[in-house]
Amino acid sequence: MSLRRKNRANRPRREEVRRRPLPWRGIVSAVIGVTAFGLLLGGLARLLDRPVAIEVAGAGQRVSTLEVRAALREFEGAGFLSADLDVVRAAVEALPWVDRARVQRAFPARLKVTITEQVAAARWGERGLLNTRGELFVEHSRFPLPELPLLDGPEGSEWRVAQRYLEVHGLVTPLGFSVSALRMNARGAWDLAFANGLLVHLGRRAIGERLRRFAGVAARRVQELEARVAYVDMRYSNGFVIGWKSGYAPGDNRQAMQGPI
Repeated sequence: MSLRRKNRANRPRREEVRRRPLPWRGIVSAVIGVTAFGLLLGGLARLLDRPVAIEVAGAGQRVSTLEVRAALREFEGAGFLSADLDVVRAAVEALPWVDRARVQRAFPARLKVTITEQVAAARWGERGLLNTRGELFVEHSRFPLPELPLLDGPEGSEWRVAQRYLEVHGLVTPLGFSVSALRMNARGAWDLAFANGLLVHLGRRAIGERLRRFAGVAARRVQELEARVAYVDMRYSNGFVIGWKSGYAPGDNRQAMQGPI
């Protein structure tokens, strides 16, 4: 036997690869099944995506049902499944007196819109209204609401003034004073007015300290003098000045009350 033939005999034989035929029948069946399922879902979606009616709940005191429906007029007849609930909610919450809105699908063909109205806590400037979070939610109110305290300040200072009002309210209400107005001017100076007509000038510095001094010292003196006091000036480092109403002035129409704090 030659060397070449011997080498050939010693080589391992390649295993033959058997090619299995593709399961065309199963593939075709699967494709048909998926297609049929997709068509079924599409038909079901079209069947369920019927035009909706909009139901409004929670309106009544400041926001009318008609006002909400007018804001949602473009969504009347939208599809039950295709209607974008976030867009509907945003359209409702754009109304001035709406604080929050919740939109839900109600089978078979309704959109239920439930609104929570804003709660006005104070007036802002000439026509504005602040909510309980100190946010300006109405700039030109049709409702005057004179029973609410009047707050005012530079543009963008709504929250700051509202927080100061809460501080003042907490200090003076237990003493029998009712705050009617609190203002901060463009220079940052504060003025306080009470329902009995008394004015308190707080200035620009150490506002918290001056408020506590008024509540702890000046308020008692003012209550003793009752209707004779026109204003109290707290812009002093260790005291205050009382301004008298016309006809009650004991001298120069002002009385200084100096002393330890």
